[in-house]
Amino acid sequence: MIWRPSCMKTVMSTAPPPYAPEWSADDAKQVNVTVQPVSNPHVYGQPLTMDPGTAPPPYAPEWSADDAKQVNVTVQPVSNPHVYGQPLTMDPGKDTAALGKPAATSSSGCWRCILDEHGKIRLWACCLIGLLVILVIGGIVGVILAKTLGGDAFGGDTVDLVIQSANTKELWLQRMVEDFNREQEKQHRRRRLQSAPDNGTNDTKRIVAKVHHTGSTYDESLKPNIWSPANRLWVRLKNEETGAVAIVSDIDNLCFSTTTIPLGLAIWRKLATALGWPDADIGWKDIADLAKNESGWGAVDPSLAVRGRFSYGHGHPESSNSGRLSFLASIYAYRGGEDPLQADDLKDAEIVASIRSLARSVTHMGHIDTDILARMVERGPGYLNAVANYESNVISWNKDKAAELSAWDDDFVFIYPSDGTYWMDHPFCVVDGVEWTTDEQAEAALTFIRYVTDKDRNDMLLDYGIRPFSGRREVSSEGFPPFTRENGVIPTKNPTNVPQLPFPDTSVIRAVIDTWKANKKPAVVVLTVDTSGSMRGGKLQEMKAAVGEFLNAMQPHDELYLIRFSEDVQLLEQQSGLIGEKRDELLAVVDNFVAGGATALYNATRDSLELIAAMRAAANDTFDKSWDVVIMTDGMDEGENHISKDEVYSMLPGSEDPTAVHIYSVAFDFNDNSAQAQAGRDFLRTIAEDSNGKYFAPDARSLSLVYNLISQEF
Repeated sequence: MIWRPSCMKTVMSTAPPPYAPEWSADDAKQVNVTVQPVSNPHVYGQPLTMDPGTAPPPYAPEWSADDAKQVNVTVQPVSNPHVYGQPLTMDPGKDTAALGKPAATSSSGCWRCILDEHGKIRLWACCLIGLLVILVIGGIVGVILAKTLGGDAFGGDTVDLVIQSANTKELWLQRMVEDFNREQEKQHRRRRLQSAPDNGTNDTKRIVAKVHHTGSTYDESLKPNIWSPANRLWVRLKNEETGAVAIVSDIDNLCFSTTTIPLGLAIWRKLATALGWPDADIGWKDIADLAKNESGWGAVDPSLAVRGRFSYGHGHPESSNSGRLSFLASIYAYRGGEDPLQADDLKDAEIVASIRSLARSVTHMGHIDTDILARMVERGPGYLNAVANYESNVISWNKDKAAELSAWDDDFVFIYPSDGTYWMDHPFCVVDGVEWTTDEQAEAALTFIRYVTDKDRNDMLLDYGIRPFSGRREVSSEGFPPFTRENGVIPTKNPTNVPQLPFPDTSVIRAVIDTWKANKKPAVVVLTVDTSGSMRGGKLQEMKAAVGEFLNAMQPHDELYLIRFSEDVQLLEQQSGLIGEKRDELLAVVDNFVAGGATALYNATRDSLELIAAMRAAANDTFDKSWDVVIMTDGMDEGENHISKDEVYSMLPGSEDPTAVHIYSVAFDFNDNSAQAQAGRDFLRTIAEDSNGKYFAPDARSLSLVYNLISQEF
């Protein structure tokens, strides 16, 4: 402990400045603190540095040399000196009303300690001041460098770890990341206090983990060091895509399983009961046959005929794990047998016919399955009867959405397919084959993985309705919370009584996706784009690129009708029609768009709805196709002789029928916060939400992504 020279002694006559800690009565007996004004008193609470000659206590702020000339502060030891840095409170009896006011003048000659007989600063005082200035400047520079180079306040002693994960285990993983980072911080501080040498390894560095919950699709832009998709099949597929250098060099030894989650069907409880749940055996083939049956629910029970056809949804097989594997499981069910699916199986005419009828029985798709669950909760049993999903989602949605589900007097249950299914292990894989993962980060990744796969932490998944991989596959007898029939699940189901289907080779998976694309339900799309004057420049180019990608994502048997609008609305009829016949013409005409004029948004929406309604009315079977409008604008309606938004609202198809027209609206780069702009956004949101569609509000950088998401809806 460093004390000031004994000549610097004064008497307390005012309350401590605001930056000082509280003092206790016992503390006051041990330490005397005084603040003495000089010719230019310092304002209490302003930043200060220590008066030359002594070190400040750890809790004190820094002092500057100028401040030292204005305020003298001394700490004088008594019989039992107080340890700096410990909590203090004000000595009772002192006048706290004087806070911020100058203290009474004392007769102490404190400057004599640092001034010589000629009134000049002594050499030792000059040296201390110089050293203090160097230390302060060095500290500031060090902090700036640490922030710039990614380190913490001690310097570059952190290892940043980026994790990309599928959504199913989001709540558990977020908890694990927070606990891990907190534990790393504690260990780091402990090592610092123990003055452990920094040898440049993770033994002394602090690991800071950050997680992105994005679904199973690998996102290179995140530069992940750990990837945790729903299963290892995703890793195998990505390794093949990257060619010679695999992103995960050794799947067997660098991927570690965490869960045992069954894939099945989330279905409304009352409808499941009609199918015989929970006692009857219900398989993928049963669901597919019901979806294809034109009699629908009447084939199950004549009293249910009023419910119409069975409406079924799944995620898009290219982006959704549940969508891909549920479709694959249905093919297994039609083919029969226990051997892995082979590419030659997809050439069998009977199996292809089954694939076509199955793919065209789907009434709704989406980028991920939880999007579809959200629409089911919002719109009720009449909108969609069931969706391919996971046991864990049924538990969590029943618990988290209980109030919303009560409005329908129903909730979800989970069907465990009796003809076999896939069980998800959600592996944590070290992404060591990429340039951004250093050896140090790979080591840190293994440290994190060891942390989350610890049995006790792994078993915490049970709190979130997820079966852990730690060997506890049967979550016990009835009544093991939250695995209860009240929550819609049957806890005694496990991989021994619900057969595990084998994963096929990656080449077969790609062939299945291609076969699905060729046989999926055809989409009839009216694509309406804004070419008004506000689209000039970069916006127009971004729109052309995004629409081009959208057109290329469509299948040859899809139909597209292109409308452009500014002040006028124009259907490009010559270039519209089957994608297989018109794709090149459509791409060429979009590339030649020129921006100019006002924005007839309401008129364009009316014309789009009238066109799709006329085509739908002329179709023999509206169930056999998907009917969609995609409308994009960067501004609100403006100009003359336009219809009102209320007239447009009166034309909307409604949201009760999942086979009706879906409207996807895109508010492109709406940066204006005016009331008029907000009215434009409200209009676009309304026409989407009232028609089973979706509203998007991208900026220029994400427009292509939005059009890609829309293409996965049909």
